[in-house]
Amino acid sequence: MYGKITEIIRNAPTGARPVKKITYSYDAAGNRISKKVEKSSTNAVEYTWYMRDAAGNVMSTYSYTSTTATDITANKLTQNEVYLYGSSKLGSLTTARDAEVTKQPEDFVYGFANTIDSAYRTVFKTGLKQYELSNHLGNVLVTISDKKIGIDVGLADGIIDYYTADVITANDYYPFGMAMPGRSYNASSYLYGFNGKELDPNMDGNNYDYGFRIYNPQIARFLSVDPLTNKYPELTPYQFASNRPIDGIDQDGLEYQAINAKGDNIAATDKKDIAGYKFVGFDKDAKGNLVAKPGTVNNVFTYGVAGRTLNSTDSKGGQTSTWQSYESIKKWEPLTD
Repeated sequence: MYGKITEIIRNAPTGARPVKKITYSYDAAGNRISKKVEKSSTNAVEYTWYMRDAAGNVMSTYSYTSTTATDITANKLTQNEVYLYGSSKLGSLTTARDAEVTKQPEDFVYGFANTIDSAYRTVFKTGLKQYELSNHLGNVLVTISDKKIGIDVGLADGIIDYYTADVITANDYYPFGMAMPGRSYNASSYLYGFNGKELDPNMDGNNYDYGFRIYNPQIARFLSVDPLTNKYPELTPYQFASNRPIDGIDQDGLEYQAINAKGDNIAATDKKDIAGYKFVGFDKDAKGNLVAKPGTVNNVFTYGVAGRTLNSTDSKGGQTSTWQSYESIKKWEPLTD
């Protein structure tokens, strides 16, 4: 798999850094589907599996800890988390459930267990859900639980005066994603942070998985060459988001993606906020002429404050220009090529 780490070996693991080997596996799209961590002080091996939907979104994670490097049957498979989604990822639910049985230890049994007339009552617990509060770049700044904390002020009469949120994690980031020292708080093991990507705690705790490549925010560089580096000769093949981390992100380790102040992907919506940007269906040839990209229509859109100009090229090379106001464009009509 291009640009992805498949194995890490430490030649001199210590007590403070007991991991001697990490092995990763990926699906055909480059999404991580498993992780195997081998410890040096003991022969324990920790396995993590990622269950994903067809779009590659993580739906749940499972883990297993083996007491030896070869035995994976001694302990139980555990479902760690289930991820919560709306139009995008909202957070997670910590389950810590034994994946091999239906009834959990905390479940209450009505009737006789394991018979046709038995029923289970599952205890509902608060504080297990974590909701992300993110900025326009998708950076997870704070996570809160579904539990509220009652505050009794004044006479301390036992009556709740108001409630505050249960803050589980809080982070501030430098522009390229490194966490600011002294400005981070983490009361859980929530791993999603900069740009909403997953932080790998076993890789010195400083690397994010961006799909196509692994990113290190301490050096503001990807760890492998950009697969699209030939398209952008003006940029280093290790750059992040075209070195523009304030108004855009690197969506998947390939290309810079502009984001407006509302957090919208401005290659698809809200062109009024990006006067001066140009989104085209063309590349330039050696003479600087516009050449249609394979599979695209021969249109060039230039976006201004009130509308866009459509420059079209026919099969004979003839060009026409048409101006459209944003109000005249139907909501379901795509604004880009």
